[in-house]
Amino acid sequence: MKQTALYSQHLIHGGKIVEFAGWQLPVYYSSIIEEHQAIRTKAGIFDVSHLGRLEISGPDTAKLVQYLATNDIQSCQTGDILYALVCNDRGGIEDDILIYYRNPQSILLLVNASNTDKIKNIIKALTSRFNFSLDDITPNTVMIAVQGPKAILVIESLFSKSFKEMKKYSFIEFDNYIVSRTGYTGEDGFEVIVSKDQAIELWNQLLQHGQSVGLIPCGLGARDTLRLEAGNCLYGHEMNATTNPFEAGLGFAVKLTKPDFIGKSKLIELKNKPLQRKLVGIELRESGVMRDGYDIFANALSIGKTTSGSYIPSLKKSIGMAYVSMDYAKPGTMVQVMIRNKPYSAVIVNKKWR
Repeated sequence: MKQTALYSQHLIHGGKIVEFAGWQLPVYYSSIIEEHQAIRTKAGIFDVSHLGRLEISGPDTAKLVQYLATNDIQSCQTGDILYALVCNDRGGIEDDILIYYRNPQSILLLVNASNTDKIKNIIKALTSRFNFSLDDITPNTVMIAVQGPKAILVIESLFSKSFKEMKKYSFIEFDNYIVSRTGYTGEDGFEVIVSKDQAIELWNQLLQHGQSVGLIPCGLGARDTLRLEAGNCLYGHEMNATTNPFEAGLGFAVKLTKPDFIGKSKLIELKNKPLQRKLVGIELRESGVMRDGYDIFANALSIGKTTSGSYIPSLKKSIGMAYVSMDYAKPGTMVQVMIRNKPYSAVIVNKKWR
């Protein structure tokens, strides 16, 4: 398994290490509940260095990314970040990505850890069609996410400059840093990419500058409960190579009016067909905890399965996301979730609690 340049720091701070997408990462330090609440009320930092960072450069960079991704980068300006999908010819989702637009000849892609090699291979297969260079900078850099309502205070203190005017889904580059403002937790958040040689120094500086606002290190467990509460999809759960963007509620990231891109013809066909199922939110109405892969029933009929689920400390309830048949996708529909062969009462809701 791979280790990030911050692995020693996770051990020093008592991180409980688990395997995730081929990496050794902390699932928590103190507890998932404490870390979840810290992000909701104060601030926390995550090591997200496992995420793939792919630099594309060369004369056809913009043309390549336009063909690769579902969203339209034509209106992007320097410093913009665009959410997009990479689909296959069947309209399935191969990954969801963030496009860091520098200029038409230089773009950074942020991809899921489990899909990094897959996306690299998809890009490499286009070398005969476009003139570009691909550089995987993941092994030589780290990425640290600072999340929470007080995250901006930590970042401003560290860099001694104001970030109040920095818009959401944008980035700036200065010295050796790439600082973005996206977030995956439902809170304000910044991400810092830097050389792995500066990783430990940056991590400790963030802890030091965050002391006054109660910042703590956080693991994958809280990151998952936070993104679930925010209604954010996770690859391998709410999406995969057989999931199409429209049933996942990600149609906003698919621009069918732009020039040809991978999967466009199939996506047009899917867009014009009635949905058979839909990704929805679901809440338990009694004590219990949902996980992924649980069967959902209504009137003794099997109508779908959960894709994610957890107890959310800030909500004090168990919530999840699920694909269900369209006839049962309306908010307010009462259903049953099978947990350890026992039916639990639940209700369909909108899939966003933050």
